[in-house]
Amino acid sequence: MVVVSLFFVIACNKDDRSQREKFHESVQLNMSYDEVRDIMGDPIIGFNYEVWHYSVKSKRSSELLVVQFESGKVIGKSVFER
Repeated sequence: MVVVSLFFVIACNKDDRSQREKFHESVQLNMSYDEVRDIMGDPIIGFNYEVWHYSVKSKRSSELLVVQFESGKVIGKSVFER
């Protein structure tokens, strides 16, 4: 019964939003590293916990989502089209 309940909780809490939606809707200023990682997952590139990169590809374009940190908190976020 415990295994079934745990599976149900994990399955119901899955976030089906795209990386782009999560980035724009949920990543906010002053969030910690862990809060951003919980929302976005591990970055494709992370520079000394100061700048994290996430890549989003679609049929039309490719974007680089960038989260900037200072003292462990989000201070900015940007989108670059590639």
